[in-house]
Amino acid sequence: MKNYNFIFDKRQKILLEIANRKATNWILGLNRLPKNYKDIGFSGKIDKITPSSIQWKTGRMLKQSVKPKGGCFRKVLVPEWSGMFFTRPRFGEALVKKFYPVFLGIHFWDTLFANNFKPAWNLGFDEITLYPSPGNVSPCDGIVVRNNVNETFSTIRSGAGTVAYPTISINVCPSTHSSTINGQFYSLHRGIFNFDTSVLGLWTQISSGICALWIYGKGNQLNLSDAHAAIGIVKVSPNSTNTLIASDFNISRWTFDRLASDILYSNISVNNYNQLTLNQTGRNYINKTGITSIGLAFGVDIDAGTPNWNGSDYKTYASIRFADYEGTSYDPYLYLVYTSFNPHLARRKLMLGLR
Repeated sequence: MKNYNFIFDKRQKILLEIANRKATNWILGLNRLPKNYKDIGFSGKIDKITPSSIQWKTGRMLKQSVKPKGGCFRKVLVPEWSGMFFTRPRFGEALVKKFYPVFLGIHFWDTLFANNFKPAWNLGFDEITLYPSPGNVSPCDGIVVRNNVNETFSTIRSGAGTVAYPTISINVCPSTHSSTINGQFYSLHRGIFNFDTSVLGLWTQISSGICALWIYGKGNQLNLSDAHAAIGIVKVSPNSTNTLIASDFNISRWTFDRLASDILYSNISVNNYNQLTLNQTGRNYINKTGITSIGLAFGVDIDAGTPNWNGSDYKTYASIRFADYEGTSYDPYLYLVYTSFNPHLARRKLMLGLR
């Protein structure tokens, strides 16, 4: 499962200062490392810290092949890294234990004072960024499809799903593909993205939010209108949040209430995050005590319209990167700004990589 190490990423410089000073490293529990830590080459200076690991440069340089844009492969020297990794987020646990009262006070500073009177003084403790998990682990993401058919769009739209891809890394989604018969279609793809929003707590009020997707390609061979080929997010209720199955495509699982304004096809930005800003329906839809499931579909699918058909074996699509894509730089995410009067502020644990 992905670590939600928002604070460790955002405050890395400060945390490294704390970690590398004997007078303060106890705050992160670094005074209680295994006794044999020096046997694995730890020099005493930490260069990166996450909720569950510390990493450092060994001082050695390694040769690595790189290919500059427009150039040829060449060898360059890069630093060698080593690290110590733990099965639980021990450094996050230590930080939240030591600083919980501080986090609580800063949160109320942000939400009750800074946001209302001096936004420039906001310290960033009234927001949260959430991601789906890679693999068949809750909260997962992926694609649900009806394909290998030869049907009108209304029939394929309301038909039973034929396949699901809960561990896909990249694929076309949404997508529709024309068949060989005029006015009929071969396939329809929809996306499902699950986010664990239970950390917010029942008494949280969400003031704004964004669902962002990295799109690396698009095409409109079917020549759909800008609105029909637009991408939109809606309500969906998959059978489970730790995997997807074919029946998650079934229309009984979908409520086509828009959670944000669609992004018109002409406005879809390739090789970039495309942000859908939650409307009031979207903000109210967030499950503050559980998993929030968000569906992705074409505008023509959401509106139960009739798409253009201008030839056989033509596609209209957007290409998406999912949580299973290598690394985390392109993952779908849900960003929320909120106010909470829950004194427990469980969300702070999520920020620190705790579950």
